[in-house]
Amino acid sequence: MVSAHLGKSLLILSLSILFFPFSQAVLAQTTGAIEGTVTDPSQAAIPGATVKVVHAPTGVETPTTTNSTGYFVFENMPAGNYDISINQPGFKVYSVQGLKLDVASRLRHDITLTMGAITESVTVQASAVQVDTWQGTVSAVITREQIATAVLNGRHYARLAMMMPGAVYHQWR
Repeated sequence: MVSAHLGKSLLILSLSILFFPFSQAVLAQTTGAIEGTVTDPSQAAIPGATVKVVHAPTGVETPTTTNSTGYFVFENMPAGNYDISINQPGFKVYSVQGLKLDVASRLRHDITLTMGAITESVTVQASAVQVDTWQGTVSAVITREQIATAVLNGRHYARLAMMMPGAVYHQWR
C-alpha cells in the first residue's frame, strides 16, 4: 500500500519536473510575428523581393526574401514598433514606419509595389490600428496606464479582463 502511494507520488513529481519548463515558456511569451504578401499593381505575386524589418527601439535589422507566392514571414520577433522596407528591381522602394507588434500577435501587412525606377520610393507612416483579418480571436494588450487609471473595486486582477472587448461579467453564487 505504501509503495503504491510512493509510486504515484514519484510519477506526479517526475511529470511536474518534466513539464514545468514548457509551462513557463508558454506563460513568458514575449514575441510575435510579422507577415504579408508582396504584389504588383495587377495583384500578381512578386517572388524574390527583399524585405527588411527594423525593430525601432533597438535598430536590429532582419532581412528575408519573398517566396514564389510573394509571401514573407518573420517569426519570433520581440514586441515593439517596426519599420518595413521592400526592394525589388523595376519597382519603387516601399517603406512603412511605426507598425506596432504586440505580444503573441501576428501582424499582417500586405504590400502592392508600384512600377518605377529604383531611385524612387514610397514611404508610409503607420498610425491606424491594425485589424487582424486572418484570425477569429479577440485580444488586446492592457497597458500600464490603463491599469493605473482603471476603476477596479479592490484592485482585483481578475477584473482586468473586463477591459477586453466583448467581456461579460457573471457573478457565480
